[in-house]
Amino acid sequence: MSKLTDTYKQLKERLNGKKEDEDRLQQDYYLTFSSPHGKRVLSHMLSELHFFDELQDDGEEIVLASYARRVLGHIGIFRAENIEGIVSQIIKYGEKAVNVKTAQIVGEEGLRRFK
Repeated sequence: MSKLTDTYKQLKERLNGKKEDEDRLQQDYYLTFSSPHGKRVLSHMLSELHFFDELQDDGEEIVLASYARRVLGHIGIFRAENIEGIVSQIIKYGEKAVNVKTAQIVGEEGLRRFK
């Protein structure tokens, strides 16, 4: 390995710290972004980091969007154990959009018949 790779690994190990430190950091992220002000700031950050954008072949946008996912991971959201819940929430938003479009097309009475 190169000296640069070794230095990076050493730095990462120091920054990652102990399990207790990681748990505390996750709590700090959650507490910071779960307040009304924090939610506004997080929404702005995710937007600025291209989280909601369709990414082009721009390396910078990809790096920023990846960082947005890491922030969500630090908060405790983007974790493997949350996949099912995340997908369920996404589908609920999709259902709302489909219901609105369907209501516009067939009217409220027609929408009640589909349910």
